[in-house]
Amino acid sequence: MEELIGWVLLAIFVVAAGRVGYLIYQNNRHPEQAAASAATARRDPHGETGPMIYFANDAHGRTDREYQFNYKWVYDGTLHAYTWRAYILRMPSLCGRPSDGHSTHRWSDANGNHWVCWDSPVTSLTKMQSVSRLWADSVQEYIATGKLFG
Repeated sequence: MEELIGWVLLAIFVVAAGRVGYLIYQNNRHPEQAAASAATARRDPHGETGPMIYFANDAHGRTDREYQFNYKWVYDGTLHAYTWRAYILRMPSLCGRPSDGHSTHRWSDANGNHWVCWDSPVTSLTKMQSVSRLWADSVQEYIATGKLFG
């Protein structure tokens, strides 16, 4: 039994050493990619979350309350700072209400991606999730009553 454990430990060591050797080889072969990856990691310590679903509060009995967000850590040129941004992947129909960025507090980029408009940098994912929940609840009220928010 002890001999088997010795062989298993030796195999783990060989695999680990091979992996480290391969990574060193790749780093020496493509130093510009390694440097770019390291620079990206320094600039982007947070990354992004992937899709998250929130069901908004609705005092008017609407059944479609589903919002989906993807949270990303980005540099915002308007705010001149890094911030969390809540990209809107899905929201209910506005049911004929104006859908402009001012009425709905959404920004959009050249690709048509919308995100929740907020006037100051948000440095915590938890805070950005709270902001997006508040935004979704406000949009639900806007859909039902036309009441502007913000």
